[in-house]
Amino acid sequence: MYERKVIKVWVMEGDDPNKSILDLLTDFKNENEINLLVFNDENSLYDQLIQNGPNNSNTHNMVLFNFDGPLKDIINVIGKIKSHFDLKMIPIFIITSSVISSEIFEAYKCYLNCYIVRPDDFEGLIKILNSFKEFWFNIVRLP
Repeated sequence: MYERKVIKVWVMEGDDPNKSILDLLTDFKNENEINLLVFNDENSLYDQLIQNGPNNSNTHNMVLFNFDGPLKDIINVIGKIKSHFDLKMIPIFIITSSVISSEIFEAYKCYLNCYIVRPDDFEGLIKILNSFKEFWFNIVRLP
């Protein structure tokens, strides 16, 4: 029998509200409870994750960076999260329009779990987010 879990999605949103994916994440129905914790910068997200983020038996965590622009600071925070003993197994994702090879390489070098390039059209974004939600919220069993 499946036990209902709480999935906390720690989201760092960029500055452009027109590119927000929060509404698209919250309208998804599944057997788990999804809690979105939204931050405007990567350092605030990291500080709160350190204080409140380690997994327990009923809560799973994921980190989602929805950001356009240079990813250097975000990549540094990914490295900090993945090097922290209590946080390193939390899945981390980036959704961005950046296709700069060096940023992609550096992000994965810091143990990023998934780098998603945001499509130009809204229908493409919906398709990607629905696939993301189905896979990570319903198929995968998180630690």
